[in-house]
Amino acid sequence: MRRQVEDHLAIDPSTAGLKDFVVKIDLIMNPDGSVQSAKIGPSPDNGNPNWKQFAQDCLRSVFRSSPLKMPSDKPYELWRTMTLVFHGREMLAM
Repeated sequence: MRRQVEDHLAIDPSTAGLKDFVVKIDLIMNPDGSVQSAKIGPSPDNGNPNWKQFAQDCLRSVFRSSPLKMPSDKPYELWRTMTLVFHGREMLAM
């Protein structure tokens, strides 16, 4: 599922401080895999003004990815709510 979201993430790899960014996105999913709601969760911005742009880019990628293909072998109650964590250093490796 994470790969589905990352495929829709457009970031500028030259963004200052990107390697140190961590963003948490809290999700509520519908049974069909569509995103009911998503919000930026508590994450350290380390005082870098570029963090907010990265966080917004991550949030947009979640909505662009909707509906997500969810595991059919797991009941909806297990994946109805979740938190996705994006690490800037991982985005640089993509």
